[in-house]
Amino acid sequence: MIYNDALFKLEDLSHDLIAAVLKSPVYQTYLATQQALRNSQVAQQLKNDFLTQQAAFEKLAAYGKYAPGYKKAQQALFKAKRSLDLQPEVAAFKMAETELQQVLDAITQTLAETVSPEIKVAYGNPFEKSQHCKGNCHG
Repeated sequence: MIYNDALFKLEDLSHDLIAAVLKSPVYQTYLATQQALRNSQVAQQLKNDFLTQQAAFEKLAAYGKYAPGYKKAQQALFKAKRSLDLQPEVAAFKMAETELQQVLDAITQTLAETVSPEIKVAYGNPFEKSQHCKGNCHG
């Protein structure tokens, strides 16, 4: 790679883009919901409960569904996960995180299409298919 003024200009522009994203309302909402999540004792307790249930389930899962207590541990894990996901601070954070990811995906797609229509872009959400990739970004 040849380092010249054009490359340095591109680097400066990329820093400007990063600064614009960091100043955006979407990112500010993401930070606010992240801080609210960290400060929520209820959310932290639910997260710890979930992690405890997950560890207990993983111990049994290694032996398969016929292990004693497997079904009970699985149900306890699902219940803990649902309680965590329905907690308001967790739900708000996940929504803000998804919205920020969509903005970053749109920037990436626009940049790639501007450079070449042949560039494939893998998005952050594996369940969302890109029209550009037609579901085959990796191959």
